[in-house]
Amino acid sequence: SMPGVLSATAMSHPFITGWHNGTMLSSPEVEDGRPIEVWMNTVSPEFFAAFNIPVVAGRPFSPRDTASAPLVVVLNQTAATRFFGSRLAVGRTLRRHAGDQVIQVEVIGVARDAKYDSLRKSVQPTVFFPYAQDKAPFSGRAYAVRTGGDPAVLAGALRQAISSIDRNLVPMDMKTQTRQIEESLHQERLFATLLNAGRVRPSIVL
Repeated sequence: SMPGVLSATAMSHPFITGWHNGTMLSSPEVEDGRPIEVWMNTVSPEFFAAFNIPVVAGRPFSPRDTASAPLVVVLNQTAATRFFGSRLAVGRTLRRHAGDQVIQVEVIGVARDAKYDSLRKSVQPTVFFPYAQDKAPFSGRAYAVRTGGDPAVLAGALRQAISSIDRNLVPMDMKTQTRQIEESLHQERLFATLLNAGRVRPSIVL
């Protein structure tokens, strides 16, 4: 509802931070049902719109994907190919292995591939679960806000909005996605600078 905010979402892991989380999924149709580790992110229904990630098949999450509703999952294209090849993934069932439990989840959508923890790595098989249905413990939550203008202008207003809900909630590490990407490339840029500096012959003018 804040002026200038186009969409906002919650997620367990923000993009390009060097961190990722995983889970084990299996299908009777793949590798004799052996559990396969994939990367995962637990998100709110607005996630794909906020990050402008198209859902190319099926649908994204919606408010009706509640804790009492059938359990669902969205795959990225790489995960869909990993489990189902060229076959349609939407409507099929996967098994999620959580400790001693095996949970059936229905694939409701396939999202376009996007980089997750690093720009350096190839896209990994990644799955998305709705927050309302995920019972795994987590120690924190990240939020992303898509704005219609300069996001830095809204930083103060966002802090005030959060404080108005609970003064004990203090946002940490608030930055733009562009800034996050630039920080992730700091090491490569430093090496490039040092390499170029080594190639330059100093000149002395008397």
